Amino acid sequence: MAISSIFSRAATVTALTLPLIFAANANAGGLEAGQCYTKAEAEAVLAQEGQKPLFGGDRITDSKPANIFFVNDSGYGYNIEGDQSLGTPSQKLCVGSSYKNVHINSRDNPNIPSWGLNIKNNGSIDVQKAYSNGGRLVFAAQSYSMKNGQEVDGQAIAVIAGSPESGRTDAAVWSVDAGGVPDDLFSMRKFNVFPHMNTLLAQ
Repeated sequence: MAISSIFSRAATVTALTLPLIFAANANAGGLEAGQCYTKAEAEAVLAQEGQKPLFGGDRITDSKPANIFFVNDSGYGYNIEGDQSLGTPSQKLCVGSSYKNVHINSRDNPNIPSWGLNIKNNGSIDVQKAYSNGGRLVFAAQSYSMKNGQEVDGQAIAVIAGSPESGRTDAAVWSVDAGGVPDDLFSMRKFNVFPHMNTLLAQ
C-alpha cells in the first residue's frame, strides 16, 4: 500500500465524522523540515502561504517547547516547534515536518473516522483501546520533502488527543508507515484546539 493512500479513504462527510480533506495542489513549501528560522522569517512565510494554526501543545520534555500544527486552504502545512512553551512568544521556530492531504476530525466525535481504521495495532498503540480511554483522532496528513523540485512522500502523521468529556489535555503524535503500522513521534501536554480548526470543522 502506498503511504499516500493510508489516509486517502475518508468517509463521506456527515455531521458526526466531520473529516475535512483538502486538495493537494497548494502554494507551500517555503519552510523546510529540519530547519530552524527566526520568528520573523517563519511568520513571513506562514503569512505568504496562508497558513493558520489548527492546534498545539507543549512537547513533553524538560523544556516543554510549544508545538503547533498549521494548514492552508490547499491542505499543505507544517508542524512547528518554538523555543518557549505555548503562550510565551518564541524567538526561534523549527519545522518538525511538512505535510499535505490533511484530514481533521472533531474531538466530540465518538466514532473512529474511516482513515483512523487504517492504523494498525502495533502492541503499544491501539486506536480502539485509545478510544475506549477517551482518546480521539483529530488529524492525519502525508509528510513530504522536496527533492529536485519534486515532492517526495514520507510517512503519514496522525495525532490523537483526549476528548473534551474525558477532561484529558494530553495528545500523542504518531508516524504511520506504508503498511499502516504506527510509531510514537512525541507526546504533548496542554493540548489546545485553535479557532481556525473549529471553523473548518463547522464547514
